[in-house]
Amino acid sequence: MLPEAMLPEAMLTVMAGGGLLAVLAVLAAWDLRYGQLPDLLTLPLLLTGVALAAVVGSPVTLRDSLTGSAAGYLGLAGVAWGYRQWAQRPGLGGGDIKLLAAIGAWTGWSPLPEVVALAAATTLLVAVAQARWQGRTLSRAQALPFGPGLAAAGGMVWIDRLDSAHGLWPTLEPGALFFPGG
Repeated sequence: MLPEAMLPEAMLTVMAGGGLLAVLAVLAAWDLRYGQLPDLLTLPLLLTGVALAAVVGSPVTLRDSLTGSAAGYLGLAGVAWGYRQWAQRPGLGGGDIKLLAAIGAWTGWSPLPEVVALAAATTLLVAVAQARWQGRTLSRAQALPFGPGLAAAGGMVWIDRLDSAHGLWPTLEPGALFFPGG
């Protein structure tokens, strides 16, 4: 249970997080349909994450939010640049880079490698499953939308950070759902 003094900040964080998750869902659907992530959604998401950190300071501090945003942008921009040099074609869009910067503003810098790894695994697993379902194979030239994977991974990591900071969900012991009290 939260101390009463923390309740307004925690409630503000949870309400803002509902907005985060809603925008991430819209961005995932948009990228699947149109193959892009619009600045009209990614940039306000970044600014909102920084503003929440400045006002509440939880689940990340303002410093972590700014560092996470910069690390997300520069890290994925570096990967995109390296891939372009190696493959002689683009591999990541600017929207993916801005989305990771926004996620970094909400989660801080430390979980960003986890976000990228989860997003890459999710994107690849979904693409392989979809190809098998449709009876086709994947090719190296086929573009895969990375935004939905980033959105899902970013949302999951943010929820984990929120729970770690505020303990909003009860911790269940193994078997507690099936054997309560025992």
